[in-house]
Amino acid sequence: MTGLTAENTRVGTAHIRAMTCSPDTMWRNMVREMLEREPQILVFDLDGMGLAKGPLPSLPPDLLLVDGSSHDSVPEQLSPLKALAPAAVFLWFTASIDPAEMLRVLDAGAAAYLARDTAWAELRHALRAVLHGARVIALPASFDGDRRLSISW
Repeated sequence: MTGLTAENTRVGTAHIRAMTCSPDTMWRNMVREMLEREPQILVFDLDGMGLAKGPLPSLPPDLLLVDGSSHDSVPEQLSPLKALAPAAVFLWFTASIDPAEMLRVLDAGAAAYLARDTAWAELRHALRAVLHGARVIALPASFDGDRRLSISW
């Protein structure tokens, strides 16, 4: 992926460590498959209870991709993850668009608020943007008729 290299990530390491967090095995596998298309991204998994699915990296993750669709409380979900990786960039994925939730997620420090069914091209754009310090909101097509809405700043 042009633009996601060790020289221009905020962490400056040879690899970008990404961790998915969801009780939904299918979602974790889908996101893992997308991320593994890029050789410089190492992917690790946590289930929804914070249990590692396989070996954890010796260094904390640079990116945390959080499936927020199965949690009622944003702070309840993010607090243990922030303790695990305080410097990580958080991307929050949701199945339904709730403006109040979106504000809570962004206020809690997430760098991105994305539809749970985000396509690879949009996820790729979001990864580039958040690794360069931007924030991203990408809403599903059902939010605005046939078009998807994506905002970066």
